[in-house]
Amino acid sequence: MTCPTFSSLLDAPTIATDLGLKKTSRLMLPLMGYVKNGLMDYKIMPLEDELPFESPEEAFIRMSRSILSSLNIEKSKYKLEWEEIPEGSHENIAAVDGGSGILFLNQGQVMFLTSSSLFQRDERIRRSRKYHMGVLDVFAHNERVSICRKTMEVKMAIRTVESLNPDLLLLDGSLKAFVDGDIWATPFGSRYPASDVRKFLDKLLMGIEGMGLDLASGFVPLTHSQEYSREIDAMIGEVLEGSGGTLRKDELLRARAYLERYEFLYSMNKLLSMSKNVVAISKRSGSNAYFGSEIPDIEIVRRCYEMRPGFLKPISMNLDFQYHGIDSSYPIKLTYARLERGANVLRIEVLGDREDIGEILGSLARDSIKGYPYHLRIAHEMAKVGRKLIQFLTKNLHLDLVSGREVLGE
Repeated sequence: MTCPTFSSLLDAPTIATDLGLKKTSRLMLPLMGYVKNGLMDYKIMPLEDELPFESPEEAFIRMSRSILSSLNIEKSKYKLEWEEIPEGSHENIAAVDGGSGILFLNQGQVMFLTSSSLFQRDERIRRSRKYHMGVLDVFAHNERVSICRKTMEVKMAIRTVESLNPDLLLLDGSLKAFVDGDIWATPFGSRYPASDVRKFLDKLLMGIEGMGLDLASGFVPLTHSQEYSREIDAMIGEVLEGSGGTLRKDELLRARAYLERYEFLYSMNKLLSMSKNVVAISKRSGSNAYFGSEIPDIEIVRRCYEMRPGFLKPISMNLDFQYHGIDSSYPIKLTYARLERGANVLRIEVLGDREDIGEILGSLARDSIKGYPYHLRIAHEMAKVGRKLIQFLTKNLHLDLVSGREVLGE
């Protein structure tokens, strides 16, 4: 009986010499060693049977060549004009951002959410911030924390518009991604006929309205608020019990996730119906809606267009809520821009069929820091949720910091 001990990682020329074979270059001769009758027996493996042993550099070089080849093809396709950014005329600017974190303890997933708002009118600056903490069940927790954070951002934006009515309201992210993203994280809404889901949702909304609430009210998700979350969970259970058909009682977690997502969309729709001055700004994006290429738009602009400040001619798009059971649709303008020379490219969406995109970009460029709007930068700093802050807050909540990984010395 034989057993393998090593493979061609050994020095092939040395072994070949020991066996009386002709020398070859290093690792060109694949060998396998076996122990037989107490002695080492060597067998030369056929080259065609050898499995690949690549380095990370080889895979990187192969991918790099493919990307560069694709970019060279794209460069020859697009000769769109890089327009100059004019002077801005908008003075009263607000920005909203959010942050989130999660800590895994034996008590459950403790989530930390925050939303912040910065408003500037002339020399006056007004700041707002809201924190929320809660325990989340394990079902799709990462996606749901993200949805709850975005709900807090949108609700902060609604309150900002109601009280301050800014000329421009800046959001961090993409309107298209806000509405079209995270669909797979709400499987309750896709596993059943649309008519059943609609009936379920209508009953829930009637119950919430009966409590004197609006899904877009307050600053935190109603599904996780200390005042109403238990009542809403009980309401979900009652609706599931009374469905008597396809909807099953054991789907409470999925139903709650579906309602969380719907609350975000409902709040976003209310914001867009209230204010026509919403501008969404993305630092990174995988969208190819502008050029229709396999390569993301933002990378084509970064590689193929000038480093000086400027922007592409805006194109028109529609933001549709109908797929999600909300009878609303909004026109938006999409462009890509550099606000400073050599700065990163930004994806910018402006609500409405506006003709003053250049002036809006001029207002952002006027107050930008390293090519990023000052107001969003400060809102981001206010909304940060760092690891040290999470641990500090958890400790002061008198929760046992037991994660289960202590046995590993972590």
